[in-house]
Order: sequence, then structure tokens, then C-alpha cells
Amino acid sequence: MDEPDCILLADARRALQRAAAGVADLLRSLPNLDIDIARSDWTVRETGAHLLTGATLCADIATGMPSPVAGLTPDTLAAENAARIADIPESDPATLARLLEDAVDRVLHVTAYRRGDEIVVWHGGRRIPLAHLVALCVGEQLVHGLDIAAAAGRAWTFEPAHVRLVVDAYAAIDEGEFRLETLEGRTSWISL
Repeated sequence: MDEPDCILLADARRALQRAAAGVADLLRSLPNLDIDIARSDWTVRETGAHLLTGATLCADIATGMPSPVAGLTPDTLAAENAARIADIPESDPATLARLLEDAVDRVLHVTAYRRGDEIVVWHGGRRIPLAHLVALCVGEQLVHGLDIAAAAGRAWTFEPAHVRLVVDAYAAIDEGEFRLETLEGRTSWISL
């Protein structure tokens, strides 16, 4: 089978590595993580912890574990995120950055030499191609990297090709939950 919807796993892996490195560098550059994120209940620390736990979950799903996240409703995602973030007490910028890098390195390791069309079980039991899973992880890094940068008053840039990977992945798996009106007010997604 050809790579699904033209999302190549190699491209998604490279984009993830680059986007996460940018987030890690941004975290490392901050004196502390107790900065509020606009339009969110999270601080930079909680956002970084979310990215860490999301990358960890991405690696677990890529290795064959079905996602334990029951669905994609805002309430379900909020409860899952809160529980996972609560498990990460780290508040040192350099340490959180290193933990994020380690989690992303694991995603890259477990997806190396794999086919992008391999099916994994994502949130709500949805079966998606591995390449899409990695592209969704890229999206988390891009969106929340922008959140962190905006909160810290820093610049945040990303490559249009990386955004295209994310948009293509969401478009391919959308069953109605990713309409703009359902995303309104949720951090930086609308800005992308």
C-alpha cells in the first residue's frame, strides 16, 4: 500500500524532531516555567508536561498499545490531560526540556524502519496510520510551542511543510470533531 494520503512517515519524523527541538530550546531558555498561557488554564510548565506526556503516549501507541484515551470530546481530553500533567511535577526548564527530548527520541526510535501505513489504535479506538500518529504529535509541538513562545514573549517559527503534514493528518482522520467552531478558544490552534 502507498503511504496514506501522501503523509510520509520519514517527513513526519523529521518534522517531529525539528519541532520538538525548537520547543526544548525554548523551554531551556526560560528562567522559570510559571508563566500563564493565554486562553488556557495551563502554565508553560503544564504545557511542557503535556507535550512530554503526549510524546510518551505517542511512542506507546506506536509500539502497539491502544491509546487509553476514551475519546476526543473536550471534557475527555481535559480530564486525560489533567491526569497526565499531574504525574509530571518537574518545574526546572532544562530538565523538562531534556525529558521532552528523551520522549521524542523514543518516538523516533520506535518508528524507525516502519511503514507509514501501519495501523495503530489512537484515541477513542480510532484506527489510524502510523504516519498520521506522528504528524499529530508534530501538531502538538507546533501549536503548544506557539503557546509557550507567545506567553514568554518569544518568536516562534515553523515550516509550512510541517503545518501541511498536520493539517493533512487531521483532515484524513476527521469525523467532525476538528471543525473550526469546535476548536474556538482552544489555545493557538486558530492562529495556525
